[in-house]
Amino acid sequence: VFTKVVVPWSMPWIISSLRINIALALAGAIVGEFIASSQGVGRMIMYAGTILDIDLVWVGVVVLSILSMVMYWGVVALEKWLSKGFIKQ
Repeated sequence: VFTKVVVPWSMPWIISSLRINIALALAGAIVGEFIASSQGVGRMIMYAGTILDIDLVWVGVVVLSILSMVMYWGVVALEKWLSKGFIKQ
C-alpha cells in the first residue's frame, strides 16, 4: 500500500518542497558563512564589500546564482526520474 498508493500520491508535494527548500538551504548556508566562517563564498562577498571591491562581490553573486540553478536543475531531473518510476502508462 505504501509504495503503490502513498508514495506516488505524495510525490508532487515532496518535489515542490524540495524546490522551495533548495533556495532556503542555500540562503541559510550563505548567512552562516557571513556570520561565522573564515572561508567560503559568503565570507568572500563580505570581505569584498569591506574593501569596496565590487568586481569580487559580483563574482560571488554569479557563483551563487550558478550554484542555485544547478541545484534547481538537479531537482527537476530528480522529478523526471521519480515520475517515470511511479507513473505507469
